[in-house]
Amino acid sequence: MYDCFSLFNKGSRTDLMMFGRGGGSNFMMFMGVFWIAVLVIILLFTVKFFNSKQTIATDKETPLEVLQKEYAKGTISESDYLERKGHL
Repeated sequence: MYDCFSLFNKGSRTDLMMFGRGGGSNFMMFMGVFWIAVLVIILLFTVKFFNSKQTIATDKETPLEVLQKEYAKGTISESDYLERKGHL
């Protein structure tokens, strides 16, 4: 019976313990950690991407707000303000 198991054990006993059956479980554990890290990185980039789009959209002023600021500064007259406001 020992002879049929010896077909699978080509190295010495220390080789079997270090690289044989134990090496596979270490590799599987490393792959699990690797894929968790990949998912965390993808999640972080996704969150950052969507947050940056919201920031850009809220920073823009509407044309009416720009016109109101120009009128408040006094750079345009009341008639210019009303005319431009009518076009908007």
